[in-house]
Amino acid sequence: QEVLAEKRTDFLRQGKKLALELDWLKLRTRVAQASYRTNQARLAENALAQEMARFGSLDRRFPDSEGFIDPIQRKGWDARLLQRQEEVSQAEARERLLAREMRELRALLAKEGFPVPDQSAFDLSLPSNR
Repeated sequence: QEVLAEKRTDFLRQGKKLALELDWLKLRTRVAQASYRTNQARLAENALAQEMARFGSLDRRFPDSEGFIDPIQRKGWDARLLQRQEEVSQAEARERLLAREMRELRALLAKEGFPVPDQSAFDLSLPSNR
């Protein structure tokens, strides 16, 4: 009877561990997706800013004093850049919210006595071996 009670306790602990692991995996997936979206938003903002800088440089070298970029077109570009900046800001805010949720889950894991997994399966700070 004592052995059965110990097994039951082990099964309950294993079930709790697996449930918390599933929670961590789901949240980690959401964090990775948010980081990816933030990176994509930054990339789009950077590409637009780069394009604007390239055309701005050409415009300044244009022999006509008015340049070749129409003021309405310039306002459109400025509006698109502002929109891209807002997209980056929103993506970063989502990322911060999910990071807070992850900290809370990691604290719960530690409180329950389970090992706290690393944030990422990859260390992207190291150069690749290509």
